[in-house]
Amino acid sequence: MAEPWLDRRGSADPVIAAVLGAVEVFEDLYSGAERGDLEAMFTLGVYLKVAGRVSEAETWWRRAAEAGYVSAMVSLARILDDRVEAEEWWWEAAEAGNAEGMTGLGLLLRDAGDATQAEAWFRKAATAGDVEGMFSLGLSLGMERLTEAEQWFTKAAGEGHPGAMYMLGTLRYDQRHLMEAEEWFRKAAERKYSPAMYSLWELLRETGRREEATAWLRRAAEEGFGPAREALGWE
Repeated sequence: MAEPWLDRRGSADPVIAAVLGAVEVFEDLYSGAERGDLEAMFTLGVYLKVAGRVSEAETWWRRAAEAGYVSAMVSLARILDDRVEAEEWWWEAAEAGNAEGMTGLGLLLRDAGDATQAEAWFRKAATAGDVEGMFSLGLSLGMERLTEAEQWFTKAAGEGHPGAMYMLGTLRYDQRHLMEAEEWFRKAAERKYSPAMYSLWELLRETGRREEATAWLRRAAEEGFGPAREALGWE
């Protein structure tokens, strides 16, 4: 008869049950991956990456990507140090219709100085519903096409993107709509977006709420935000 702590289904200890359950998941994923199951390869890579076993994750994502599994292409591109190979996988994922791949390719092109192509891919990603694509498109449109940029920031913010919330707060602050600016800064700051914490400090200080302002400045500094650390004399 098995000991209770060895019984995955009936263990009285939830910690032991969870550990044994995780082991079982790994075993099942390895088994499926070894049989050529592409979804198992991809999911195994996710588990390995979370566990800090990045080189093993790369191996399984590469096998799945080479077999045409698009999500694995995206994950592989994200962790590769080799920029040339990463770009190849971003292109493959984007051309296969993956919205995250479109955004990743757009970011790569933007960093390479090709703003026109980058914006085109951001637009495709945003239209396909990728939140990071919406935010990146808003940034690309900039002040020159502010009305459309604000529309995309609003969509991304509605999906919970803190950077988009921060940008909306910045726009409202510049327009001196301080109540609305505070609302957006606070939403982003509560999601631990340190630039928003810093901007919220500035706004609260400006409106005479110095105690709360200082608390947000400290939180931004604790998150490692350089301007906040400098303001507190931590640098």
